[in-house]
Amino acid sequence: MVRYLTTVVCLIFLLSACALTQRAQWQQDAAQPLTCSKGPDCEAKWDRALTWVQNNAESTVDTANESIITVHIPPNSSSAIFTITRTKVDPDTYTINFHAGCSSMLGCTPSILELKASFANYVMKSIDLSPSDGPQTAKAQSDKGIVRPKANLGVVTAKINQAAANKLGMKELKGSRITWIGSGAGFDSGLQLDDVILKFAEQPINDDQELDSVLEKTVPPRTVPITIWRAGVGELVISVRF
Repeated sequence: MVRYLTTVVCLIFLLSACALTQRAQWQQDAAQPLTCSKGPDCEAKWDRALTWVQNNAESTVDTANESIITVHIPPNSSSAIFTITRTKVDPDTYTINFHAGCSSMLGCTPSILELKASFANYVMKSIDLSPSDGPQTAKAQSDKGIVRPKANLGVVTAKINQAAANKLGMKELKGSRITWIGSGAGFDSGLQLDDVILKFAEQPINDDQELDSVLEKTVPPRTVPITIWRAGVGELVISVRF
């Protein structure tokens, strides 16, 4: 009996020590400064900030533009409410600020500290901004631990619902609707707000996760045909240059 109790006490001690070590690592990661230089560096890191929010938020993004990203969660949810801002500190430098809170009295799951550490690590990954010489170069960079930014379409999308489909004159419930568009390859190629992305090359697109997945695999420079539905026009194909 004494041996059993001793074993239990040791296990509890080890688990507590591991938890403290993990928390210390989160605190260190969360405290790292999130800064970027004006131009490609900021564009790549801000794009990663949006991708992290899309991958970690319980609901879809409410607001996404060049200075703020917001997600709101229904009351009493254990998921965090995110607000990410980009602030200019001098002519060539910006800071990316992470704000999160809980509507639940019991707190967030995961914790705010863990989320902040995850966000900081994701945004500040090593990013190669030089032009790619093709798939072999991209693979070599990946093998070295260098992460290239994904192709930037410059849009926020949401899975099409019946109300939106009816408004846009669609007969089938498919595709992902553009709910926000900013600077990027999509705007430059003629994509518009409320266009519904049906296909990326030959890959059908049904939600923002599928679109994000194909963008992650697209290595610039490349031109991709994107099939869309546009109200009053119908289905058409737009060539997007990344």
